[in-house]
Order: sequence, then structure tokens, then C-alpha cells
Amino acid sequence: MPIENLKSPDTTFKFEQLPIASLLDSAAGMAPPGKSDYANLPMITIQTDTSSQPPQPAPQAGFFGKTERVMHDIGGGIKDELVHHPGQVLEKLALGALTGASMALLSPAAVGGLAIGSIAGGSVYLLTHSRKFFHAADVVANPTEFSTPEQLEAHRTLFNFGRSTVDVGALLAGNGAGVNGFYAGRIALRTILLR
Repeated sequence: MPIENLKSPDTTFKFEQLPIASLLDSAAGMAPPGKSDYANLPMITIQTDTSSQPPQPAPQAGFFGKTERVMHDIGGGIKDELVHHPGQVLEKLALGALTGASMALLSPAAVGGLAIGSIAGGSVYLLTHSRKFFHAADVVANPTEFSTPEQLEAHRTLFNFGRSTVDVGALLAGNGAGVNGFYAGRIALRTILLR
């Protein structure tokens, strides 16, 4: 039976009075209530910290609140990829740079083909996944209109979308760096050799 609840700015404590006999019996898996060997022992007050699960604030309404909820999940995926998988991001960056430099080495037409291929591949990906992405954004933006499993799947979809944007961005940045690095190196080499 609770005797009082206290709150401090960062912690909530719940105090309960229980008979020591029932604690000892339940810990030992012994006698049913009222038939304890420890029945003559006094009551004890137990303090429990209940602040480990702080209450979640109510979702904000309106355009900015909805946008904030969607961007929170996408941003969480971006942060997760950058913090927990930096090796994979660097790998994608290096692969993109190698591809870009290779294409620039072949010919300017290959660079154009690489750019067109990147745009086409990204467009196909977005078109095939846009319905799922927009539905997930709608579920996260309007959580009261959807079931809990739908909400969990939507959060996971947006989180993974954020992670994949880092990978795609690293590949594209690597492509650009590879092409520009190749041409800058070629210009520098010409400048040095023509002196």
C-alpha cells in the first residue's frame, strides 16, 4: 500500500510499507499469506525509483509538429549510420571516388554517363519506394490514426530511409570527388610539365 510519492526535478520515488514476513516468504517461495514463520516481524518501508521511464510529451499538432516527428526518425537513421557505421560510410565514399576517377579516366562521355546513371538509379529507387516512404511519413505524422504495429513499422522505415540517404550521399560525394580529383590532378600535372 503506497504511503507517499515524492517528486524531485529528475527523480520520482514511490514509498510502500510491506510486512517483512511477506517479503521473506515470497523470496523463499514459502507459506501462503497469513501462515508465515515470520509473522511477528514489523513492517518495512521500501523506496523505489520510478523515474527510469519518463512520461513522453504529447505530440505537437500542426504542420511543424508533424514535420518534426518525421524528421526526428530520418535524422536518427542518419546519426546512427554516421556514428555506428563510419567504416561503411567511408567504404561507400571510397568506392564512389574510385568509380568517379575511373570514369573520368575513360572519357568525358563516361562522366556524363555516370551522372545520368546516378540520377536515373536514384529516381527509380525513389519511385519504387515513394509510396512506402510517404505512407510511413503519414503514419508518423498522425500517430493517433494508426495502430501500434503500423507506427513501429513506419518509424523503422523512416529510420532506414535516413540510413540509406547517408550511403547514397557518400557514393555521390565520392563520385564527384573522384571526377574532380582526377581533373584537378590532370590540370596540376599539365601545369608542372609545361613549365
